Amino acid sequence: MKWRIAKTVRMPEARDKHEAEQQAVGGVAERLIAKHPELDQSYIRELVQAEYEHLQQAKLRDYIPVLVEHAVKQDLKTGRAKGSSDRG
Repeated sequence: MKWRIAKTVRMPEARDKHEAEQQAVGGVAERLIAKHPELDQSYIRELVQAEYEHLQQAKLRDYIPVLVEHAVKQDLKTGRAKGSSDRG
């Protein structure tokens, strides 16, 4: 009888996931900056960072970059101030 050894699948560690998430959120900022050259880059980065911080307690992390991008696009579209608290 031959024994078959199952291959172990390496799951990304928490640090790797966190770094990937931060890179994806950084990509969100870069896309929005490219899409809105008329706006100050630091303003867009602040909006992205504020929304990212707003979602820090979320348990399901897979969609954080998508949610950040959607929220910031809505903020830019509606002209909401970055200090708006209507999404809490």
